[in-house]
Amino acid sequence: MSSGVGELGQINWRILLALFGAWMIVGLCIIKGVKSVGKVWLEAALQVFYSLGPGWGPLISMASFNKFDNNILRDSIMLTFIGEGTSIYSGLVIFTVLGFMAAKLSLPIGQIVKSGPGLGFIAYPEALANLPGQNVWSCLFFVMLLSVGLDSQGGIYIFQLVDWYVAAFSLPIFGFIECIIFGWIYGAERFSNDVYLMIGRKVPAFFRICIGFITPIILLGLIVSSFVAYRPPTYGSYTYPESAVAFGTIISVIPIVPIFVFAFIAVKNAEGQSIKEKIKSSLRPSTTWKPVCQEYQEEYLDTEDSKNSVLDNLKLNLIGSKH
Repeated sequence: MSSGVGELGQINWRILLALFGAWMIVGLCIIKGVKSVGKVWLEAALQVFYSLGPGWGPLISMASFNKFDNNILRDSIMLTFIGEGTSIYSGLVIFTVLGFMAAKLSLPIGQIVKSGPGLGFIAYPEALANLPGQNVWSCLFFVMLLSVGLDSQGGIYIFQLVDWYVAAFSLPIFGFIECIIFGWIYGAERFSNDVYLMIGRKVPAFFRICIGFITPIILLGLIVSSFVAYRPPTYGSYTYPESAVAFGTIISVIPIVPIFVFAFIAVKNAEGQSIKEKIKSSLRPSTTWKPVCQEYQEEYLDTEDSKNSVLDNLKLNLIGSKH
């Protein structure tokens, strides 16, 4: 380990080759598209890095390969219970090992490992080396790390810096915007009707309440508390310089920038004369928004036309009553 983030040192050829091998494995996994990834939902359920990760793009992208009538409601519930259940189980295992190490070394648990990846790459392997059949446990642990990550980053200070900032603010903001869009702009009822077209049942009222009220309130509180409770990154007793903190801040902001860029483009290209009309027009689904399967398109368009006709009649009745 060097003296700080400013001293990167020379290239470690063993780590470089290991990183190259890891990315080769990633390439082999996805070279033929989602089919070569395997059972997507099973792998996603076992992947608890950053918990469920509903704001991450890969989970949404892989879900788009499902069949149109796939039971997404069932899958989302199963994914949550399996993923979070795995987190709880992993936590029990980790703290059991830390307790074993603390008793063996006669040290408090807080002194066994500091913040950062030292738990997975230093403390845990050391604990496994003290178990009966340590070679078997070590191999299984290596396979587990490979399966969960399938990638790595060089330099412990860079690793900690990126890990500290990469999802610090962007993920709660993504989740909050998604809830506002589906709950209020696109509409929870319209979304529920879309799900009904897919699986034959609407989204339960509890989930619609969560999407429209509970979840955005919690996420908004999380966003505010993240700013209020923010502290510069550390690694053990090492404090990062101001330049590294500035770099980390840029990392945390970059994922958010495309939201404003594409929102500006959407409003600019929308129909309407005034800014208000353009914004209102940009918030409506486009004419190309319909099921990809032709057999469902007619039913979807009929439903939308019936909704529009009801709204038009309601408007006409209101205008007639005023006159």
